[in-house]
Amino acid sequence: MEGRRVKWYTCGPTVYDASHVGHARTYLSLDIMRRVMTDYFHYNVLYQVNTTDIDDKIILRARQNELVRRLEADAAVGYEELVAMSREALAAAVEKSDGARARIEADLAAAVEAKDSRQVGEQQGLLDAHRVKRGNLDGDAERIAAACALPAGDGRTGR
Repeated sequence: MEGRRVKWYTCGPTVYDASHVGHARTYLSLDIMRRVMTDYFHYNVLYQVNTTDIDDKIILRARQNELVRRLEADAAVGYEELVAMSREALAAAVEKSDGARARIEADLAAAVEAKDSRQVGEQQGLLDAHRVKRGNLDGDAERIAAACALPAGDGRTGR
């Protein structure tokens, strides 16, 4: 913590089996805590979630569980539907990101005009954090586009 700025890092899932309600519970709980800190206590929260790197023991566990084959065989997991949902989610994330950047830039311009150096610094920090987040989103967009371009059943899809 640095004044009203909180840097928060938390471990993400170690995925070697099918997703379950415990994964959602973790994300929801942490998101609720983050929202209380930002919306109620008005902290500027820089929140980062780690995604565990895939290593040999995780690959071995996934193979033992035949995770990919189970997901491919699951009729409820339609490849075309996943592609459509991924593209829709990505478009919504990009739109939200663009809106956030516009709000931050407007607030920064207002702070500059008002000659409020504290607010200028805070908004510049938010803009810098947004640039990092947008860079991550753009990287995700490239990976999603590449995965969506692969034919259904291709082992390289990461499903």
